[in-house]
Amino acid sequence: SAALSLRFVSSINGFAVSIQTPSGDLIPLNDASRFRETSEPGIYSIQTAESSIRFAVNLHPAESDTAPILEETLLGLGIPLRQNISSETANPFMEETKRKLKAAEIENSQKFWRWIVAAALLVAVLETLCSALFSRREEVDSFATESK
Repeated sequence: SAALSLRFVSSINGFAVSIQTPSGDLIPLNDASRFRETSEPGIYSIQTAESSIRFAVNLHPAESDTAPILEETLLGLGIPLRQNISSETANPFMEETKRKLKAAEIENSQKFWRWIVAAALLVAVLETLCSALFSRREEVDSFATESK
């Protein structure tokens, strides 16, 4: 946090001075000529009985740096990266979830084949029934023509 020197404010000599933080807290300044409690970014207000002076506290420029961090830096900080996680240290819960998802996928594909097999059996049964009916009609027709 940076220190704010109040020496530049000539109008505050002889008055009780307080500083209002961005969160609304009032901090009285006694005989101190420096204010060091600027840890919160935002608008501060130096207040006296006669006047008020406002000033802004911004984030440190390094805190707004959004550039990607190099992998070597992350590894140096002890942060594991995805490709560095071995199967021995892998999360057993994730492995179990993957196994269940694979089993559900296989079961769903088998359900599709069950319908195909059921339809094929139905066609075979219908073909057999039609064949039996037509063969009986031919027998009846041939018997009827022979008996005439």
